[in-house]
Amino acid sequence: MTLRILFVDDEPEFVRAHINALEDAGYSVKHTRSYTEALGTLQRQSFDLIVLDLILPPIDAYWELEYETAEPSAEVGLGLHRVIREELGLIQVPIVFFTVVGEIEARRQIQETEAKFSLKPTVLIKPALPSKLLVQVRELVGGRDE
Repeated sequence: MTLRILFVDDEPEFVRAHINALEDAGYSVKHTRSYTEALGTLQRQSFDLIVLDLILPPIDAYWELEYETAEPSAEVGLGLHRVIREELGLIQVPIVFFTVVGEIEARRQIQETEAKFSLKPTVLIKPALPSKLLVQVRELVGGRDE
């Protein structure tokens, strides 16, 4: 059975390399670029793992022009994280978080939310190599040969 991954990130070049690596390793990957897309996808489909960039465009940046000019924020990714865990109840689905070096408060909030469910957060600092993501994914959900 192919393991399914939801990859939530709005940076095309970063995403492309990571998704290619995941698919080459045998994972099925669905990509969304915003809070709204990710939430809709999670309400319709199930996944074995979520890769979540914390810094996402504002929730209300729907149209292409707004999306391209919107100022991304870690609060958007943190909000999606809380919805995934608390409202959707997806506690059993591991999340690999991507953030940047300076997002110390965001990492603290991730730890707090994950601790509520006795989960240990997996945080990678951008720009992490695809191979580093693969190691984390295999540790959390295994691979197609397991």
